[in-house]
Amino acid sequence: MAQLSTDLSTFPKGGTLSGFRRLKAIPGKELIKPLSSSQELDLHYPELIAKSPNRKAYKKVLFPQFEEGGAIESDKGLSNHEDYFEAYIQDNAPAMDPAQLYRCSKGFIWGESSQNNFYKMITCGKEWCADCGKKHSIPHDRRISRHLKSFLGLIQAKKSIQYLVITIPAELRSLYRSKEALAKFRSYWKDKLKREGHQFGVSRYHYCGEDGYLWKPHLNILTPGGFVPKETLRQFREDLGRWFKMEHNLNYTPTANIYTNYSTEEGKIRHWLSYVMRATQVLYNKWNEETINGFRNVAPWKDKDFEIPEYISEEKEKTAEEEAASEGYDLLPDGTKEKIVWRMKFDELKRRWRPDVVPVEQTRIDDMILIRRGFWKEKKYEKPPDPGLPEMVICPF
Repeated sequence: MAQLSTDLSTFPKGGTLSGFRRLKAIPGKELIKPLSSSQELDLHYPELIAKSPNRKAYKKVLFPQFEEGGAIESDKGLSNHEDYFEAYIQDNAPAMDPAQLYRCSKGFIWGESSQNNFYKMITCGKEWCADCGKKHSIPHDRRISRHLKSFLGLIQAKKSIQYLVITIPAELRSLYRSKEALAKFRSYWKDKLKREGHQFGVSRYHYCGEDGYLWKPHLNILTPGGFVPKETLRQFREDLGRWFKMEHNLNYTPTANIYTNYSTEEGKIRHWLSYVMRATQVLYNKWNEETINGFRNVAPWKDKDFEIPEYISEEKEKTAEEEAASEGYDLLPDGTKEKIVWRMKFDELKRRWRPDVVPVEQTRIDDMILIRRGFWKEKKYEKPPDPGLPEMVICPF
């Protein structure tokens, strides 16, 4: 039996990888030598893992640590802006490993109404996270749920959905290692499709291919539309090739690869949306992280005069409480809705307001009511009924 190597000297140095466990090489394979800083990291040890028959077994042991990040600045102590909290969740690092939570979770962001406390689980959202990078993880399902009803409503209205995949040619990938380049390429396609009459759509990059490690960016787009004639597709490819040539001052016209399909089936649309929103960089790559850190990957667009048909589900309807909570409201006993106010605290060190995080050891998981995945409700303690008694100061968690 071949001796397994445990030499990790070829891994990049730095605090980012300090959380990796000691890994073993594949039998019969030697760890390749470090590349110079000027070289593109195309072949490295994680690629051997990605292409091995035991990929799943190796992937389970990758637990990177993420550097501490900050939330978006705000001059208010309270906020109900969902994107603010999503940005905070994306930026924050794991600190503990509780069995009942994601391994990357620090605890909960908490908010309150006049009668209840609410807790939202923090997940790092990194694609290479052992928890968040899984299919139908909480971040994956959140991305799906934001757009699923819109596309299913279009299907119910007898409209077809078009699926486009635009791949950046291999020889140009090194030119798209910046957020600016990725955003410009995406804007080119959004503007082109809007000129073609597509008033609504959602785009998202897949950063890697099936190996889950090497940089192979390709743009996925879902938009109302049907069959694309061969002549139109040929014109798209020619236009894109010329755009590449002019954008990068090339002396030749690159070959552009565009895949297209369409469907009117609900099951197919569900599958496409889940596929588009999945994580692709499931193995940590320092160079890729530096490129995509802070990049807003999911980019929807909608013209003001475009109306999305309401989706009427034949499945079990959500309860009124679940529906209200999904919109950021608490449904009170009298039937009225009250906005959930998410609590903030001021970070003296960074001089900014940040969401107030409740560590997991300060929560009573068993006493909470699960509203939906990663979202709990807890009834507030009632104050003493006798006004003559001193008011009790009770911690809400």
